[in-house]
Amino acid sequence: MNFLTPTVILVILLLLITVGLWLQFALLRTRMSNRLGRLEERLGENEQVLDLQLKRLGEVKDQNDLLIEGTNAAKIIMEALHRDVNRLADGVRGEVGMSKAIELARAGATKEAVADETGISLAEAEAIDTFHGKKKVCRARQKYTEGADGYIWHPTGQSGRRSYSQHGKPPQCPLTF
Repeated sequence: MNFLTPTVILVILLLLITVGLWLQFALLRTRMSNRLGRLEERLGENEQVLDLQLKRLGEVKDQNDLLIEGTNAAKIIMEALHRDVNRLADGVRGEVGMSKAIELARAGATKEAVADETGISLAEAEAIDTFHGKKKVCRARQKYTEGADGYIWHPTGQSGRRSYSQHGKPPQCPLTF
């Protein structure tokens, strides 16, 4: 008998093709299974990395919040320092103005001139002139000086001559400070 008939050959050929395809699918399945395993491992590693990054991001957020709080506190301190510096600068400007006013008053400037020159009020200029300005002596008092012997000398007495008397101190002048 003849086994190699075209039908038998065709069946054997189909059988070989089927076995070949089955082997290839088995091989492909093994490769896919290996790849799927590696992908699952990578996915697990990526999840761990992601968890670490989220944890680190939370720490960075906490540090950022602390920095913001510190910055706000520093801002408040800087504003307070700015106010203090302005207050001190105003004080220094005031002291410089007062020093200049005192110098002007000692030089004989009027209270109006002192106020105009330094920018202080007229009342302040008047007080500075009173305490630091040139002393204003009454003309009546200029007539009298005390001698070494305790007598009062009248450079221009009533008679026009110089004379001495022991009747007390010279008259007080209301403009004498």
